[in-house]
Amino acid sequence: MLQRRATWFLLFALFLAMFLSLPVQAVTRVSLGYGVQANTMLNTVLSENLKKQLFNSASVPLVGQSAGTDYQSQWSAALADEMTPYTLLNLPELRVTSDWQSGANTWGIFTSLNGIVPQTLVYYAGGYQLRESKTCAGVDYTNCPLAALNFVSSSGTGTYDIEVRTSTRFYSLSGGMTWGRTLGQSWGGEFAFATEFGLNLQSFTAYSQFAAVRCSNGGAIPCAQNAQVRSVQGEQNIQSLFAAGPYLGAVLRYDRPQNSWFAELGFSAIFLFTQLENTGYTNFTAGGTVAFSQTTQALGIDATQKFFVVLPALSLRAGIRL
Repeated sequence: MLQRRATWFLLFALFLAMFLSLPVQAVTRVSLGYGVQANTMLNTVLSENLKKQLFNSASVPLVGQSAGTDYQSQWSAALADEMTPYTLLNLPELRVTSDWQSGANTWGIFTSLNGIVPQTLVYYAGGYQLRESKTCAGVDYTNCPLAALNFVSSSGTGTYDIEVRTSTRFYSLSGGMTWGRTLGQSWGGEFAFATEFGLNLQSFTAYSQFAAVRCSNGGAIPCAQNAQVRSVQGEQNIQSLFAAGPYLGAVLRYDRPQNSWFAELGFSAIFLFTQLENTGYTNFTAGGTVAFSQTTQALGIDATQKFFVVLPALSLRAGIRL
């Protein structure tokens, strides 16, 4: 055992001596970049949560009591056109690296901050049709409460104009180690390739708002009287309680030795473990007064959600050597 340890120590000492015997040069680089990341982190979760809140896709009945009268209704809804979250997420980036070069090899550390700027994940404006599964003869608040308050017609449907918007603010901090190698010279400069391994930490919030409006008398919006306004409106807030995971990256760098600037093409993948907290509500408002209300949890959306996702990204950077 001692002989084996001595052999490994001797090999390590020999490698270290060879590394230190080469001329070593330290370089610090600061860059700004712009990239795109596949928005798989929120596409599935956000889409499913919005479907439950906008369309009642979980088929949760509207139940309650008003002025001593119990009511229950099964409602659903649909949009005139498909609504999907944006496929790509913008990635503005601030990045700092420090490399120690020995011969054709470089060893170093990096840190980068992505996100920062608020962005829109979903936007939709168009038609929205609300349905009540039961139809009643005359006003029946117990079995057809939506029709009783003119949210839908006696046929069980109501057509609305709706606007949906989801915005996000997130910060993504990555840091770790790099190893690179000079590839050669071309175009009056030098090309190098580097690999990266580290840890990513994130903090983000996705906030959705929607409002669907119609006039109870079938007239065009804006309604002639406030008492005629019927709206289905609400909000949903998705916030990260925990978001972290390994970071893997690769960089192709172009340097011009006679100048201080450089350019990079970077590819990265984050393996993110996330726990989300969901809050919000959907309100049915008649003439400015909330008639019915359901929370996100009442609509079948879990208060907390855990999931794992892989986030690939591609970035272009430009910066200077210090």
